[in-house]
Amino acid sequence: MQRHQLGYIAFVLFLITELLSAAASSETANTLLPFKTDVPPTIDGVIEEKLWQNCRIDTLFITYNPSFGDTLLQHTIVHLAYDPEHLYFAFECFDNEPDKIKTSISQRDRIFSDDSEYYSTLFVSLISSRIRF
Repeated sequence: MQRHQLGYIAFVLFLITELLSAAASSETANTLLPFKTDVPPTIDGVIEEKLWQNCRIDTLFITYNPSFGDTLLQHTIVHLAYDPEHLYFAFECFDNEPDKIKTSISQRDRIFSDDSEYYSTLFVSLISSRIRF
């Protein structure tokens, strides 16, 4: 056999091993799978539609900034759904002090600065790391 054929076979075997390993670990890991829908949700900021109630939710998130890996101080729920063309997220973000929530944002608010704590970010892991932040 030629050298490149051996490399190809080794690569295929590696992929098969990784897929089998991921399938075996997914049974015990806490994964969030989206709910399939044929009717897209209304994007209006209200998540009372039946679609959102059918979605599997997730609440196990960690902080990213300023202290990576800490438990979130405020309760957050994420609903996840998809159709053939789109992926939909709905967030329910709770706050123990709702009077302190900023209702308008301007340049001076520096919302995306390193020291800001007033925004949520969604990262989608494509490598099955199962880390949620």
